[in-house]
Amino acid sequence: DYTTAAVPWFGESIKLEKSWTKPFYDEISREEFVYFTRRFTMGGGKNAEPSGILFIGVPLKDLKNKLSSLNLEHPGQPYIVTVDGLE
Repeated sequence: DYTTAAVPWFGESIKLEKSWTKPFYDEISREEFVYFTRRFTMGGGKNAEPSGILFIGVPLKDLKNKLSSLNLEHPGQPYIVTVDGLE
């Protein structure tokens, strides 16, 4: 059962209201990914226990391409940065 606090990606995500994962290599797709997670509840208002998480994967190359295609006013290079530094 991966929907327990013992499974790192679920356990960490269910504690936080929303978060981004660090980039990682996905063996199945053979691409680097980041995931956005958002905790949700089913009724009960603000104090309800979490019901689950929404988990959206974004290929890092797609994110890099989107950032590179932005038409910014000032010249420069886009970077993807984590809490630990550049990725």
